[in-house]
Amino acid sequence: MRTISCTINSINLVVLCALNLGCTIYWL
Repeated sequence: MRTISCTINSINLVVLCALNLGCTIYWL
């Protein structure tokens, strides 16, 4: 369960980073 949770958290972090970069580029 911990491994799955860590994997999901990692994926969420990657998605959030991608969205933040996309928003930053969009606003620029």
